[in-house]
Amino acid sequence: MFDIRSEFSKYGEYHANRINIAIHMVFVPTILWTSMGLVTLAQPHALFEFPTPISALLSHIPGSPPVANTATLIITAFAAFYIVLDQIAGLLATPVLYGFLVSAQQYALSSPASLQYLLALFAIAWVAQFIGHGVFERRAPALLDNLMQALVMAPFFVFLEVLFALGYRPSLHRELRNEIDKQTGRVTVLEEADKAPKEEPGVVPKPKEPSVVEIDVHCANVSGAGSQAPEPVSSAPNATEVDQRIVDEGQA
Repeated sequence: MFDIRSEFSKYGEYHANRINIAIHMVFVPTILWTSMGLVTLAQPHALFEFPTPISALLSHIPGSPPVANTATLIITAFAAFYIVLDQIAGLLATPVLYGFLVSAQQYALSSPASLQYLLALFAIAWVAQFIGHGVFERRAPALLDNLMQALVMAPFFVFLEVLFALGYRPSLHRELRNEIDKQTGRVTVLEEADKAPKEEPGVVPKPKEPSVVEIDVHCANVSGAGSQAPEPVSSAPNATEVDQRIVDEGQA
């Protein structure tokens, strides 16, 4: 569960198409941002107080501090999970997650029409995701197999794709891509095997009926064999031929 290679390859095998990946890189952050805003609208007041060290740290960050609600707990859990998976990438993702959280909360609490806009963006982003899978990836989304793994890994998958494009840990990127290609090939073979007709136990398969071409060829072979004349058999010499041969030898 806490292995970057396992988690990334499991999620990545559902995202091998480049167009689908590009769609996710735009709309996965949109889903995350709108989700934090919607959660904040549902719970606009703080549930707890930040510990003193964290409050002191937040006081040095420009802007309003985040509301200590469920959205903040979710983002904190995401950041901790990402740091466990990959320390450097997780630490780099943490300020990005913080920016998403604070901006989504401030928008949700300050705009009168925030609910309508957040819902619209949320719906559009999910529709785009399913289009990416149905039209380009041609495979069901990962959330249909593992909902929590897909929702938690999706933002980090997108963030890692950006880091890899910038040259982050090329050996790891190559290793993960090879594993995804291997998993994609294995899944393709299994899907083809599932589509193949299965024989029922105890049922003898019907013999294959010969085609018209096979019947014509067989008839032609039989007709050709019957029309061939037998080779002549050499007969033994008669008595007259024997006597004539003796006389000829005597004269010689």
